Amino acid sequence: MAMASKVKPWRDAATLILTAHIGRTSTAASQVTPLKSPTSTNHPGSADLVVDKGYIKKAMTPENDLNHRKTIKPLSFDYNTLLLTRNVRRNTFFAGSHVFPGGAIDKADFSAAWMDLFGQAGFQHPADFGQMVSLHKERPPILKNQPTDSPVPTDVAFRICAIRETFEESGVLLLRSIKDCHPDLDNATQTNVPYGAVFDQMAESELKSWRDAVHQNASEFIRLCHNYKALPDIWSLAEWSNWLTPSDNKKRFDTMFYICSLENIPVTKHDEKETTHSEWMLPIDSLTKYCNEELYLPPPQIYELQRLCHFGQQGALHKFASDRAFLGIQRFLPVRMNSRDGLLSLLPGDDLYPENPALHHLKPEEILSTEHTMEEMAQSSQRFHSYEFRTERSPTTTSHVLLNCHINT
Repeated sequence: MAMASKVKPWRDAATLILTAHIGRTSTAASQVTPLKSPTSTNHPGSADLVVDKGYIKKAMTPENDLNHRKTIKPLSFDYNTLLLTRNVRRNTFFAGSHVFPGGAIDKADFSAAWMDLFGQAGFQHPADFGQMVSLHKERPPILKNQPTDSPVPTDVAFRICAIRETFEESGVLLLRSIKDCHPDLDNATQTNVPYGAVFDQMAESELKSWRDAVHQNASEFIRLCHNYKALPDIWSLAEWSNWLTPSDNKKRFDTMFYICSLENIPVTKHDEKETTHSEWMLPIDSLTKYCNEELYLPPPQIYELQRLCHFGQQGALHKFASDRAFLGIQRFLPVRMNSRDGLLSLLPGDDLYPENPALHHLKPEEILSTEHTMEEMAQSSQRFHSYEFRTERSPTTTSHVLLNCHINT
């Protein structure tokens, strides 16, 4: 299986941001109000968000600098987000951190057997998957590489991976009955991203048996779907973002992030292998706990949770995710820059972001550096899109750029 070029110093992966309606509105200790329309052309004039000591605050703008951030009004949430704790004994990549479910692509995700299964529902050719595989918008490199020896479209395989890994790690299984799937399901309007279909027709012992089997051999996921005459619910996964681990990290992943809305919180159980704890939390609560050092979040999780904090209602979040699901995404490759008083992690759109960021592994001496302080650099820049690490455990996110049909932090 021609999965990827051997020269790539990273592995491909897929992650799933799962949100679930909680049937009531919850107010946490620190929240925010929604901002202007995320796709508004006057976005640079709006206030963006930053997490600072447990509070969501305005990010750096010419009128609101690093020393004068103002707290925004409280926001209530009617949905939770699933986070899993990575096993410190089984992981070397962000061990012990709280992450969305997900993992590396397996050759089984591109198996031709999937097309045999999808064929039972009428999906005979890539074009039958509609907009999901035929976008003419901005595409990250990870989705441009179609293996020559697999008939499974890359966009489909990465969604299968995200669903499989979510099942392995949390027990949440997203399947649709074959009889309920047909090519027209994806050929309607751009807003036609359905809520996720949770498969709950297994006894607990049976579920555990399948989870163990899939964990040992990803091909068992195909057999599971055959057994229950179902398909992975790829239609409920909307493209959300793409993150490539910074070039100065030794272990790296190029990860597709998808988002899926559930009508209710499903039965969830960590696998005691890759994960040791699972919890559904308000987006703002996870950020507050991070800032209070009650849990650890990797930078992409911080950024994506801050995005979610723009939406207090799951319905509004689902509509936004659906509206932009087929509008394309860009790769986020953070670029590190050492300053006199901390570390900047630059993102695309920042004035300091390099035109051609290095993709190969960087040695410590190759990391960008400056003699200026963060505040001095802020005063000489117009566009900000970065993390600021003044201490290891308390980064803040500054954002004052217009992203491609997406909301920033």
